[in-house]
Amino acid sequence: MIKGLPWTLTPTSATTGEVSNVGFSILGSNCGPATLAGSFDNMTNTLTSTDQSLSGNCKINSLSVQPNPAFTLS
Repeated sequence: MIKGLPWTLTPTSATTGEVSNVGFSILGSNCGPATLAGSFDNMTNTLTSTDQSLSGNCKINSLSVQPNPAFTLS
């Protein structure tokens, strides 16, 4: 189960950002909340993040999100 919604994206440049309050509950384990660093592709409207540690002994190997409605970092 995804926790902490809505997550907040804070741009750090035109191609990177931080997503705050990310959390999950998986098989009875609580992961997060945490702030994840990621990169944003304006052309595909996709935020990606890899190899991010969360509290609860959890790790996000790969995260890909397409915000709706779409937006552009500048």
